[in-house]
Amino acid sequence: MPKVQAEKTAIFPFEDGKVEIRAFLPGDPLTIDAETADVKREYRITESGDLEPIVTALTNRRRNMELTVCRRVVSWDETFLDEDGRPMECNDKNKIKALDGMDGFFGFVNRSGKKIDAAVRKEKEAERKNSGNTPPGSAKAATK
Repeated sequence: MPKVQAEKTAIFPFEDGKVEIRAFLPGDPLTIDAETADVKREYRITESGDLEPIVTALTNRRRNMELTVCRRVVSWDETFLDEDGRPMECNDKNKIKALDGMDGFFGFVNRSGKKIDAAVRKEKEAERKNSGNTPPGSAKAATK
């Protein structure tokens, strides 16, 4: 039976602090791609006179990183300090400040997010196996 994925988070250590990271919901990567990809289509005339499509896809990598950090990071502890040594509130503006000003923050968020995504996938697979339902298109479904 189709079911909307519940939000799953986990706490990961970063330097001396802790960060709560969220698993991507199924639509998150699509939303990020839609907001960061610029697809251009051009056509050129071949020697035979046919039109040949030329597709160029450019990604705004910086914006992709910002959106990833903003969607993934749920909270952090009081060890996250601004340039004046004051604890930073966990909001999108400060998440981008952390992205810019903390060495390795994006890599940490990305790796941690992939770990929790993998755990969610395993959980879904186990749930499917235990329910006896097989997803459409699977080998088991084709033999029914």
